[in-house]
Amino acid sequence: MRLRYIFTLLSMVLCLGAQASLPPQIPIRIGSKFGYCDPGMQMVIPATYEDALPFRNGRAIVKHSSHMGLIDTQGRWVLQPEFDDISMGGLLRLLKGKRLALCDWTGCLLTDFDYDALYELKNGSILLNAAGRKGLANAQGKVVVPCRYEHVNQLRDDQGNLVDLISTQMDGLQGIYNTCGEMVQAPRFSRIDIFHEGFAVVQEGSRFGLIDLEGKLRVPCEYDQLHGMNEGLVGAKLQNRWGFVDGQGLQALPFHFEAVDENGFFQGRVAVNKAGNWVFLNRQGEVEFPLDDGFQSLGVLSEGLIPVCKMIEQGSVAYGYVDPDGKPRIPMRYDRADAFFKGFAIVGARVAQAQTVMREMRYGVIDRSGRSIVPIVMRSETEARLKRDSLGYLGYATLSHQGRRCKVDSRGRRFDCMEDPVGHLQKVWTSTRCEQGELVAVLRDGLWGYCDRRGKEVIPCQFASVECFVDGLARVTPADKVGAHYYIDETGRAYQLASAP
Repeated sequence: MRLRYIFTLLSMVLCLGAQASLPPQIPIRIGSKFGYCDPGMQMVIPATYEDALPFRNGRAIVKHSSHMGLIDTQGRWVLQPEFDDISMGGLLRLLKGKRLALCDWTGCLLTDFDYDALYELKNGSILLNAAGRKGLANAQGKVVVPCRYEHVNQLRDDQGNLVDLISTQMDGLQGIYNTCGEMVQAPRFSRIDIFHEGFAVVQEGSRFGLIDLEGKLRVPCEYDQLHGMNEGLVGAKLQNRWGFVDGQGLQALPFHFEAVDENGFFQGRVAVNKAGNWVFLNRQGEVEFPLDDGFQSLGVLSEGLIPVCKMIEQGSVAYGYVDPDGKPRIPMRYDRADAFFKGFAIVGARVAQAQTVMREMRYGVIDRSGRSIVPIVMRSETEARLKRDSLGYLGYATLSHQGRRCKVDSRGRRFDCMEDPVGHLQKVWTSTRCEQGELVAVLRDGLWGYCDRRGKEVIPCQFASVECFVDGLARVTPADKVGAHYYIDETGRAYQLASAP
């Protein structure tokens, strides 16, 4: 009896803990109407709505008299039910007829109903579409680019960060706005690259120049070709010869070279091709060491190793690594080789695919001795970069292979191996969704339910459709009443009643 009492008490504590994480107002279906109750199912807002969504930022979207409105936590109208749809994001998007407008969370209209579509971007900005023309509003709803362009996008630097400039395109030419809504360049460029060290290459006609982070043209478009800025200098081509200029367009190294490394200077050195031979120069243009053993191209000197390529049999190219004296250190056995970073480098190899003659690039990670740390099996260069950086910063990376997840250390040794949870679930269930949550939506015999991350069924498969859990609640539709949706919590408790309590 004592043990049973303790078990019951623990169960009550666990239930209370689960309820404590629930919001104070939960949508509840009573008959055919919706209202809001507390976690103990005591009504806090009467069931007078045809539909109701969970609260967010103290506001909830409800359906009343076949139209959508917005209420506060007391059930008072913030927006009267006069819209065909309302969707939440950083701002509210209101649909009336076929036209859309932006609104803030206080119910203040920020734009007129001028738009055919509104798309919220990851940085909170809103892409506007009116009659096929694009514009942009900032996260506060202020229109910074009017809807008159074919394409609009915010520019980025080489680390993926957004800069305070917006590219527009009209009749195939690109212009620039700043984020204050000022046009700084009328459409004139056929190309705008990403920013390196505060400068971006632009192309006007067949000529190239540089703009700064204010969108000003700092180097006139007078070069045949330009590379990105590195260590304050840019590789530039003029009259079929390469040299280097700075951010003001002043010559730093003369235009004497047949080719230069497109990655530019690294640690004060750059690879250039002069009279058919590759050499490394310092910033003063002095030759530090030559590499003339038939190499076709040099990469960036990093951590004492240089990626190089060489023609091999049948005209193909192989990549490997040499030291600054030109001595081979890692064999020429790759189809791709990047610079080293904190002791590791990304390499690639083309792999033949079944039932096709195509050979697709796969990526892996090696150490400075050429030892394979992460096998060359990854399809994504981004994924390989994440593994490389994890090895450099943490000393290990996580791998998934054949249904198992392991950590691999800086020597390539695997440890802490376990069955991949998602891979395991996909073997047990017909289909899965919401794999990132603590409860995973799973399908069996045409019905949906939820299991935990170990694959144990928590909420039986009994629903025609389900959504992911957010703030402890998920919207479900029962199998026997399609369209009669309601909400459940993570214990499976249904927030619905046949009639008013």
